[in-house]
Amino acid sequence: MAQLFHDTAPAERAKLAAFSNGVMNLGMLTVLGFGQMANHFGLVSVFLTTGTLVAASALLSIWQTKCAHETHGPIDDPTAKQDQQHPDPRG
Repeated sequence: MAQLFHDTAPAERAKLAAFSNGVMNLGMLTVLGFGQMANHFGLVSVFLTTGTLVAASALLSIWQTKCAHETHGPIDDPTAKQDQQHPDPRG
């Protein structure tokens, strides 16, 4: 949850928390569907479906991060800060 809220404005955190809670609840409900799938088609179908969903979410995350970097530039890029000279705040 800490990483979820890291770059989120305080005003948006309640909406994001509700969305993430809904996603977790939806994930728990899929257990019933996967159980029925295993009963009818076997465990291989459950593993293939789960693996496909995990791979798809990883690809979506990579694509979304790439689009965000192209649109807004790198986020928290430590190499971008190395070239800048910051004055000493103590004077």
